[in-house]
Amino acid sequence: MTINNKKLKTMAIPIRAIPVLEGEVAKRFLREAHKVEKKPRKMVFSESTRKLVHQANEDLRKYYATQYE
Repeated sequence: MTINNKKLKTMAIPIRAIPVLEGEVAKRFLREAHKVEKKPRKMVFSESTRKLVHQANEDLRKYYATQYE
């Protein structure tokens, strides 16, 4: 792109077409989405993952407690 005979760099990436579901495919997608929304799956974590998440939460609580004293 040039303005006043100066070459400018393009900062944005071109926008691509976003696919749109139509007809029976769209209806099936919505049916499945509503099913999942009504009955979400539970995530199952291993004991080591639970401990890791618990420790991370504790560390965050301590960090924020010291930041706002």
